[in-house]
Amino acid sequence: MRPFPHQYTQIGDAVTFGTIPMERFQSSLLAVSLIVPLSRETVTENALVSLMLGKSTRDYPTYRLFSRKLGLLYGAVAGTSVQKLGDEESITFAASVVDNSLALAGEDLLTESAQLLLSMIFRPLIEDGAFDLVLNLGPMYHLFNQYDKEKAVRETLRVAKKGGICMFAYIPCAAIMLGYGLCHLEAEHLKELMDEIGRFKDVPEEVFSCFNIEDFKKLFDNTNTEYITNVATDGIAYAMKEQLEQLSDEGYQTFLKWHFLTCERLDQQGYSSHLLYVCKKK
Repeated sequence: MRPFPHQYTQIGDAVTFGTIPMERFQSSLLAVSLIVPLSRETVTENALVSLMLGKSTRDYPTYRLFSRKLGLLYGAVAGTSVQKLGDEESITFAASVVDNSLALAGEDLLTESAQLLLSMIFRPLIEDGAFDLVLNLGPMYHLFNQYDKEKAVRETLRVAKKGGICMFAYIPCAAIMLGYGLCHLEAEHLKELMDEIGRFKDVPEEVFSCFNIEDFKKLFDNTNTEYITNVATDGIAYAMKEQLEQLSDEGYQTFLKWHFLTCERLDQQGYSSHLLYVCKKK
């Protein structure tokens, strides 16, 4: 069997855009696949969340309105699926719609279907103040302008209940020098990215965004939150991983006990690969 012609283009950090032109079909399939590690702890949640996101959005808050929109798109089909891929799983949002040339009134069916797909992904039907605990674990690593950073904080706080706990994972600037510059011998590459006080510039091509602790805390200056703590989640463990692997079981448990006792101290946070900011919504 001859393979389908296809083209893939890197359009962002870990984001690939692919096209497969097929002239014999009179419909188009749009799909967005999120590839995540396969984990026993999250496999059920991912399946349930994907089902929820495939039935409604904030723009179409009931299944009836969602279905009506599909009907107006000449019977388009949209939904979600989860598939195991070795040690990873794919959470896919997809929409299938007839070709624009078949639209009776010249509607741009492809664009409208793409907008519906984006609504499923970025405007899920989650009410304000819905959760006791909200975890923002990962997005702050890859946001490269102030607007996106502040929006991520606002959206996290929006879905938390009054009195709810919000946790934000982020990368300290020192971890870039320690983990990338020293451990991976790439310090010379960091020269052009470093400013006059040792921070590293936000450059999307560099994949990761980092913060000084005081700069991350400023994101919450005008929010209705109460600061609880800032935690060095892995502390010095990444830089000393070879030594940790050589410890006895008792020695390793002693290190863990010390880490948990000291991970909220400021003098332990600078060289942690990741930090965790914890606050309460007032």
